[in-house]
Amino acid sequence: MSPRIPCLRALGVDAIQLLPIQESDDDFGLGYAGLDHFSPEMVYQVGDQAELAQHLTVVNALLAEHGHAPLALADLISGPNQLKCLSDLCHLNGIAVILDLVFNHAGGGFGDRSLYFHDRQPWGGDNRSLYFTDKGWAGGKVFAYWQDPVRQFLIDNACFFLTEYRADGIRYDEVTVIREHGGDRSCRDPRRRSAM
Repeated sequence: MSPRIPCLRALGVDAIQLLPIQESDDDFGLGYAGLDHFSPEMVYQVGDQAELAQHLTVVNALLAEHGHAPLALADLISGPNQLKCLSDLCHLNGIAVILDLVFNHAGGGFGDRSLYFHDRQPWGGDNRSLYFTDKGWAGGKVFAYWQDPVRQFLIDNACFFLTEYRADGIRYDEVTVIREHGGDRSCRDPRRRSAM
């Protein structure tokens, strides 16, 4: 998590882009097959408390460099807090944080943990979802961008990650797929909303 920040700072790196952080179904997808769009992927968190304690030493040293109070181990036990800490440490060291959000499709497998499972309707064949089309991309379903609730869901999701995890920007995965299916506004509107 944090041991590389001094190296990045010394190299003059001024921004990092994280892999997609939306929770996905397995470790293979690296966040590109998101299931829960408002939860960070737990595979990226440090779960072992002994390992986390080692990170805490580095975190507190970086905080002390900038005159900030130290954190306790309890402050970093949750994965979301680890992500927030990473963003804060990067910012203290002049490094912007860019998040990679996957809005060109969702899921893969579409088991009972996916948004598609909770959204599907009992009629309409393969196109029986309020949020998705019957079009597939990268093993998942393409969002129905022309639906106002879908567009608002994606905008809210982007704004959530920008504010909750203090990100500086977003890189949207496969923008051409989003554009080909009418999702331009879903990518542009968070910028307009955050400027208000």
